[in-house]
Amino acid sequence: MGQARTINIPDHQLNSLAQHLINVVPEYFKNPVNNSRFREWENKKISEGRKKREVKQVYRRTEHGSEVNIPHRFVKHSPAGLEWGYGGSGPADLALNALAMYIGREKAEENGLYQEFKREFIATMPAEGGVIKREQVFAWLKEKGCDLNEATLAEA
Repeated sequence: MGQARTINIPDHQLNSLAQHLINVVPEYFKNPVNNSRFREWENKKISEGRKKREVKQVYRRTEHGSEVNIPHRFVKHSPAGLEWGYGGSGPADLALNALAMYIGREKAEENGLYQEFKREFIATMPAEGGVIKREQVFAWLKEKGCDLNEATLAEA
């Protein structure tokens, strides 16, 4: 039997590949070992995103389409992409991915927290775009009762 090879796949392709695997091969992720490996990768990507991201979240439209400085790591509602300015699936994924950068996916999904964030910040943003400052997100999370300890604030 041959030796396994490691290949490097760019993040933007890896995200869609991971979602495709989740949709097409659910039995693979039912295996606790495989699911654990995927969650480790997912948490590593979240951590890397926290280190790289800017102090604010920027949303804008250009002649090339919508641009955001938040990676579309988690495709839950909209495989077509991230959007804002209304209450649909693109804004839901944007809200999920935005909050996941600060508190992780599980906490962002807990009790529909990201849906509240969508309604208050993403759906109400003007169609041409806007900015949400990190301090606004922290204040909102604290208001919602999220435990933002010093470690969370240092990572963000």
